[in-house]
Amino acid sequence: MERDAGKKARDGSGQVRVDWMYVGGFFDGEGGVSVAARAWSNTLALKVTMGQKSQGILKKIHAFLLTQGIHSVIYRPKMGISTLEIGRVDDLTRYLSSVPSIIKRKQVDCALQYLRGRCRETP
Repeated sequence: MERDAGKKARDGSGQVRVDWMYVGGFFDGEGGVSVAARAWSNTLALKVTMGQKSQGILKKIHAFLLTQGIHSVIYRPKMGISTLEIGRVDDLTRYLSSVPSIIKRKQVDCALQYLRGRCRETP
């Protein structure tokens, strides 16, 4: 694998190599944890989202997550930005426990605490 300062990790074929480090960097730059209220059940729902104009990299991340046992869905709204979402509790817990986020570490930690029933702040 080649790696230059400021360049993406690539395998010998020149393709972007998607691994946890890549996903963590992508999440820090293009993703986040969001909270939505479910009025019908009086609960909060968490989800992880990552957005991108091109679906190509989202498909690679989606495929990588599947190899890690994490279900995700890619949505393509009319605005032209595709979004990868992780919303199932087990998948969120697995993802948030594995992603090596730096910039959004506080969001990740608080979301994990909330999922485990211990967070008092909004992520």
